[in-house]
Amino acid sequence: MNVEEILSDEYHDIFKQHYHIYNSVPFNTLNEYKCDKVAYLLFHENKTKLGLIGGIKNGEISSPFSAPFGGFSANNDTIKFSEVNEAIQLLEVYSRQNNLKKIRFTLPPYFYNEDFFSKTFYSLVLNEYITTTDINFHFCTSDFANYKECKIEKKPRQNLNKALNIGLEFKQVFSDSEKLIVYNIIRDNKERKGRPTYVNFPHLLDVCKITTIDFFLVLYHGKPVASAIVYHVTEDIAQIVYWGDICEYSVCRSMNYLAFKVFEFYYKQKVKIIDLATSSLKGTPNLGLCNFKENIGCSAGLKYTMQKNIL
Repeated sequence: MNVEEILSDEYHDIFKQHYHIYNSVPFNTLNEYKCDKVAYLLFHENKTKLGLIGGIKNGEISSPFSAPFGGFSANNDTIKFSEVNEAIQLLEVYSRQNNLKKIRFTLPPYFYNEDFFSKTFYSLVLNEYITTTDINFHFCTSDFANYKECKIEKKPRQNLNKALNIGLEFKQVFSDSEKLIVYNIIRDNKERKGRPTYVNFPHLLDVCKITTIDFFLVLYHGKPVASAIVYHVTEDIAQIVYWGDICEYSVCRSMNYLAFKVFEFYYKQKVKIIDLATSSLKGTPNLGLCNFKENIGCSAGLKYTMQKNIL
């Protein structure tokens, strides 16, 4: 097998299907200003085997360089473990030839493609990549039919019933002015907790041009009190990228209500999985966030970041 750096247009023509939107050329082109260079790598032997989009910055190559996760792309599910393992070894050859000192991967949670990403994970382990593990939560919408009866315990169910009976309203919004309200609630929520908002509003509208993003508001007597921003990262998986509430209205249990209504929305749309993302940072759990996601009926999985110094 060989590794070759190709142009983005050529890469786009070869890899028309992706395991998720973050491995697409349009998404990475939109974010290319965040690194020194974006490398589009093709691994082939008579025919295409794998592809990788890596961001190069400060002598390191990362997949992703500006997304929750990245990894290799393939055009079919017949890629063998030995081919993934060889591609990782060839990536190290490419990196040394280009004077890169580190390689970093963040892999998707298993439900994006358990077979393929298990092969990738094991290959990285065999090639002595150091692993940081984060906990990631998701909700299978098939569980929504019996949500209140089977998926949540007594106390969370009481909180949800309170929210359902207090006069809250849930709606999807479409105008830029209402989307800005959604964004500002989340930004203010993060600032209050001392957490950064990595995407500004104009950039978020640019992302809307390359993938479907849903914006939701929760209203209390007409006043916005909570919101969510959800990416369609695959045909069957929606990811809650940002959500939050106004602290003064937390007593209304607006987040319990928001989670319930978002789950209901995608259940009706026949989306199979809602990815609620990680509840830890670089291996350190946020126990409050873990408890909240467990209380609203989510299941836990693992997400791995793996890196190796090569020079």
